Formats: sequence, structure tokens, C-alpha cells
Amino acid sequence: MFAPNRMLTTKEQWLFVGLTVAIITGCATLYFHDGINAKTNENAAVIIPVRQPAITTADTEDVSTSAPSVAVSASTQPPAPSPAETPEQQPTSIGVAVMGAVTHPGFYIVEKDLRVTDLIAIAGGATDHADLSDILLTAPLIDETTLTIPEMPLVKRDEKQVAMRRRGTSVVYNPPGYRRSAPLFSPAPPQQGAPHISSPEEAMASPGTTAPGGLINVNHATAEQLQSLPGIGPVFAERIIEERSRQPFMSVEELTRVPGIAEKRLEAIRPFVTAP
Repeated sequence: MFAPNRMLTTKEQWLFVGLTVAIITGCATLYFHDGINAKTNENAAVIIPVRQPAITTADTEDVSTSAPSVAVSASTQPPAPSPAETPEQQPTSIGVAVMGAVTHPGFYIVEKDLRVTDLIAIAGGATDHADLSDILLTAPLIDETTLTIPEMPLVKRDEKQVAMRRRGTSVVYNPPGYRRSAPLFSPAPPQQGAPHISSPEEAMASPGTTAPGGLINVNHATAEQLQSLPGIGPVFAERIIEERSRQPFMSVEELTRVPGIAEKRLEAIRPFVTAP
């Protein structure tokens, strides 16, 4: 029998120690094993396989016919504008020339919104002898035109008399829009029975007409009617017709454009003619 008070032998003591260590090791192993399994279950993703139904050929055809088409046909695209429909780009510059009493006469390409005074400034300004009395400085520039600045008459004084001599550019022709003295008129309705003149060529071909009051219109008169004027022969009549075919006369003063017609000859025929 086992005696409770007897001392354990060395063998029994080692056996007891080994049994105790085994029990402790087993408990520790179970504890850590359960903890690791719990964490693994929490972090593990549950994957549930989904079984896809088989799609037959008939189903595929139904899906393809019922699904809306996302392709855009070429006919739905907006048509590209044709060159004829594309708005033309308005030019931003014009070409004008300035001559006469300016520092740098010549041809200039300028912005289309400039005025006569701007063109004179671009040309270096007017000279000391420039006559700007009849120049409309605020007039807008006109494409393909020439602005001519006249010079003041040259005055010579001596003990007995004062003489005035015109310079080379004292008598010039400028477009009506550049002149202060240009007549502002609207075309009068044609008189009953009077021929309608729409071009210089028609003016030359049409028979000459006499303005009310017996005045001869230099834009419509025939060569015979022009020769009836004092100091106007066949040569001057032909020159007048050639000049008006190039540019109709806007006033009687513009007859000085005709070579050979100066102030003296103009004063002689002024009471008998009219223009335009």
C-alpha cells in the first residue's frame, strides 16, 4: 500500500514532473490552437460559387435583337459646311494712296477703319504749303482710292502789285467723299420721256440732253452740243467725252480735270453748263 507520509523516490519525482509538464504543454497547445483558428475564420473570405445558366444560341439571338444599337450611322452626323455656305472673312485692311502736299507720298496698306487725317499722319503729315481747306479730314478711307492734298497758291509781292501763281498740285481731283465741297444729293427721279443713263458708256451713246433753263449737261451732251460752248472746239469736246467716260463730272468745277481747260476757259463756259 501507498504510505502517504513516505518520501517519493527519485524516479517517482521525475515521473511526477514529466506528467505535470505534459499536462501544461497540452493545455497551452489547445489554447493557442483555438485562438489561431478563430482569427483564421474571421479573416477568411467566404466564396460561394454561383452557377451560371447556360445560354443557348436562340437566347443569344434574342439578346442581340433586343439590345439597342449604339453604333451611329454616318447619316446622323451633321453635314460639313460647304465652301459656299462658309461665311467669307471680311478684309481688315485696304489699299489707299496719298499724293500732293504730304511728306511721304505713296501707296499704303492701312486698317479699313482709318480716316483721312490718319492717312495724312501715316504719310508724315502735310507740308507747310498744303491746302486742307477742302479736305474732309474726318471722312473714312475708301479702298483703291487716291487722296491728293493740294498746295496753296504761291504769292509774290513787289512794290506795285501782288501776283499769285498756282502750284502744280493746286488743281486736283479727289473722290467726292474726301471733299468738303462735294454736293450731297440724291438721284432725282427720271423725267417722263428722258432717257435713263446708268453708265458713262450709255451717256456717250445716248443723245445729248439739255437741263432745265437751257443749260447743257456735260455728262450727257453730244460732241456737237459741247462745240456750241465758247472756246470748246472738236478737240476739247472729245477730251470732255473721254474724261466723263472714265469718271462722270460731279460738278462744273471738275471740268478742270480735262487737259487744257483752266480757270479762264471754265469761267467762259460756266454760265452755259451744269453737272452732274
